[in-house]
Amino acid sequence: SAQPVYSTFTKHAKCINETVKKMQKQNVQEDCRKVYRKVYRKKRQALSYQEQSIAAHDLLSICIASTTLSQVKTVACYIANDGEINPIAIIDYCWQQGKSVLLPVLHPFSKGHLLFVEYHPHS
Repeated sequence: SAQPVYSTFTKHAKCINETVKKMQKQNVQEDCRKVYRKVYRKKRQALSYQEQSIAAHDLLSICIASTTLSQVKTVACYIANDGEINPIAIIDYCWQQGKSVLLPVLHPFSKGHLLFVEYHPHS
């Protein structure tokens, strides 16, 4: 009767070990993601105003050259924060083209979820 108990214990131990390995791998991935975010945030913050402006203009040029932007009626964007590339030129361009622009906002009742709300020039 000791064999079935040992066998069951072994199966559970293997399952636990696999779960722990998955969690460790996930934690390593999350840690790496945090490190990358921190590094790139510092790099963004180190850019001069001129470098940020050039990056924003280049991003607009890439978007205009994209066939996707010309085909869509609605564009989701963001308000720049913490050294992010400022998409205001893209937003202005979209408004000039008659496109709707949406911004993400935290869902008031569902933690961790976003809603996208329309953004207007007078918002």
